[in-house]
Order: sequence, then C-alpha cells, then structure tokens
Amino acid sequence: MATSYITNNLIAGDVKTQQVKFAAGTYQRGMALEYDANNDRYTVLSSGNIAGIFLGEDRTLVDNDYDSIIIGGEVYAAGILNSSGTALTITEDMIAAWAARGFYIKRK
Repeated sequence: MATSYITNNLIAGDVKTQQVKFAAGTYQRGMALEYDANNDRYTVLSSGNIAGIFLGEDRTLVDNDYDSIIIGGEVYAAGILNSSGTALTITEDMIAAWAARGFYIKRK
C-alpha cells in the first residue's frame, strides 16, 4: 500500500523518501536539511548543501529521533522552507547544485 502525504504544495511528482535520525530541534514539513556526518544525523540546512527535505508532521524532535525526509525527486520551490519556517529563497545556482543531488526543483 502506498503512503499518502498532505504536502502543502511541496511534492511536485515522484519522490524518494527515507527514515533518518535527527538532531534536536523544531522541524516543519518542507524544511531543507543537511547531514551532520560528525553526529550521524540530519539538521536544518545552514550551508546550502541540501541532503533532504523534512516530510514529517511539524514537531519538535530530541536528538536521534527518527522521521521521514525526501531524499530526491520533484518538489516545488515554494514548498521548501528555511530554518525560520518561511519560504527559502531559491536561486538558479541552488537549483543546479541540488539537481546534482537528485532534486528537481519546479517553480510552479
């Protein structure tokens, strides 16, 4: 049986998902994430090197909690959020760099 998500204009087509560990923090659906290799978990994007997009319900996680992320596929630019929970400003450079990581960013 397929899983269905209420995506608030995030998912634009086929996506790949994964269950992963998170750093403690508050996460909202659509937040861009990076991977912290030193601590083996995901956290909110701060450097521009996207590793995933938070797909779970909006919630606060403690260190090493698991939740769902999008690890590649088609997503809408307007649905990607920054660390403040507002729309992330997506540049053409970001679209090109993220495409190399398996994300196809659509501008509706």
